[in-house]
Amino acid sequence: MTPRPRPITGALLGLLLGIVVLGLLWQGGMVPPDRLPVFLILAATILATAGLLTRSVSAARARFVTVAVIAGILTGVGLTGIPETFRTGAVSEGCTLQATAGGLVATPADTSIVSRFTVTADEAVQWSATAATPIAVTERQAGLTLAGFDVPVRTVTVTGAEPVEALSGSLDVAGALTWIEDRTSLEVSGVYHLFGSVTGDEGACAFEGYAVLMPESPWATNTLIGLWIALGVLLLLTAWGAFAVRSSFVKARRAAEEASRFHTGTISTAAVAAGVTRGHVAADVEASSTTSWDDATVPPADAVVEPASGDLDDDTREVDVRTVREEGAADDEAEVEVADEAEAAPETEAADASSTDDAEATDEPEATDASSTDDAEATDEPEATDASSTEEDAPRA
Repeated sequence: MTPRPRPITGALLGLLLGIVVLGLLWQGGMVPPDRLPVFLILAATILATAGLLTRSVSAARARFVTVAVIAGILTGVGLTGIPETFRTGAVSEGCTLQATAGGLVATPADTSIVSRFTVTADEAVQWSATAATPIAVTERQAGLTLAGFDVPVRTVTVTGAEPVEALSGSLDVAGALTWIEDRTSLEVSGVYHLFGSVTGDEGACAFEGYAVLMPESPWATNTLIGLWIALGVLLLLTAWGAFAVRSSFVKARRAAEEASRFHTGTISTAAVAAGVTRGHVAADVEASSTTSWDDATVPPADAVVEPASGDLDDDTREVDVRTVREEGAADDEAEVEVADEAEAAPETEAADASSTDDAEATDEPEATDASSTDDAEATDEPEATDASSTEEDAPRA
């Protein structure tokens, strides 16, 4: 079994996670969606999540390097937004813009990414603008900057307007929020990098600045609630993916360890099998010294124990079995030789015993001859007696 890293899946989850995190920071009134924070957050979440679902770079080097390159490109793009991040608001030369909300008066130049013009949803913002020369306004445009790109939100075309040097008006924040909700079904809040312009045949005035509409709580709008739910789902998916990848690595490591142990165990089993076969031969030899060969038995050739096949590949299993069989065959040959020697031993003993009996039988005639000699001597004694009697009878005559 091989480990299964998922760097591409991790990168996609990281992209979605980065968007959700950025949305929470944006709608929560903490970070505007400028180029630097947008691309740095996306690069960080993509690389971190891809690494979490990869665990080991060597297991998916090409895919992880691809993800790392993408994250690096995003980081480079984000760094180009450094000037924008540290730049304050501005207005076109010869033009002025002033806004009042909650008793606070501010100009675009007074705002920045950390110093925003604060408004609330239940008030109106009063504004006034002037131009260096009278302008007959033909178009008004307002929008916000996302990731360094200007996105127009509303454009109004005016016809038959008289040239004027000053303009003023009031912005109903609640009405603007309703207008957005009616078109997007989203309740918005947060910090914005705004831009706007008025254009006419005589010239134009433009501005940019930062404003913030703070939510009442972290879950005060349906947009924030949806982002929190999305964050929870993505975190669960990321955790599940990380667990699955980790499990694949653990299973692969265990499989490798089991294969290694089985290989070692096969060698040991072959040695044990050879030892068992030798043990049978030794036991039979010992038994032959104390019992008759009529009761002795030679272990069959199939008594050789072959190692378990397990998960070895065919080549390794064939080599191991062949080795054990060769050792068993050698032991069987030694067994047969011992048995032949043992069978020859009784015949030799019987021959020796027969020779001894023949020798004893040969000695018996010698004894018979000796007894015959004694009998002959005993037979000669009467003759001697007769001679002596003759000698005694002679003087009498």
